[in-house]
Amino acid sequence: MSLPTDCSLSKERTESSLYSQMAALRAHVESLIKTQIPNLSQPSLLRDACEYALLNGGKRFRPILVLLVAQAVNPKVDVSLAALAVEYFHTASLIADDLPCMDDDAVRRDKPATHIAFGESTALMASYALISAGYQCLADNSFELATSDHAHAGNADRICTLAVQNVSQNTGLHGATGGQFLDLFPPNVELDTLLEIIHKKTATLFDISFVLGWLYAGGAIEKL
Repeated sequence: MSLPTDCSLSKERTESSLYSQMAALRAHVESLIKTQIPNLSQPSLLRDACEYALLNGGKRFRPILVLLVAQAVNPKVDVSLAALAVEYFHTASLIADDLPCMDDDAVRRDKPATHIAFGESTALMASYALISAGYQCLADNSFELATSDHAHAGNADRICTLAVQNVSQNTGLHGATGGQFLDLFPPNVELDTLLEIIHKKTATLFDISFVLGWLYAGGAIEKL
């Protein structure tokens, strides 16, 4: 067996470093979710449903993207709440997608879907609750920024406005919601329609992740 070249060794080290970084960020997101669950509300069946959906596995890739982008812009800025917001939005969409009136999936990540475990009404309200909690996270992260000593702290209100605009655009009729409708009622089976569904249902949440990481870490607003 031939010895690995310096190039392959470098590649292996890079891949190992990236894997370690991703694992550490995922652990941070998992810890953040568990820490923030009590802040959703007082204990209740509805909060239990939110907790069940949030802790039902997942790669946490979207909130990790928020953290990675922010680290590239300014690693000193804490964007944890903005990252959590993305996971709330994503989880809310999964709860809704699994409902019998939507994709009608009884299993999510090898476990009963939220509406199977808690009933359709509670699952629907859990989806609503997590969307609201996501927007609250954006506001809270902006408040943390405004009271910090970071150079872009004075732009906190503007950053919050841009964040809300981006999320609303990408989760509404032009984004994930519109994509779900198109998935349920496609006008045809052409490739362009399929690509539009994929873009609206999947790519939009990645757009949110990149933009939130950029905004809250202090990326230039005029470049958006």
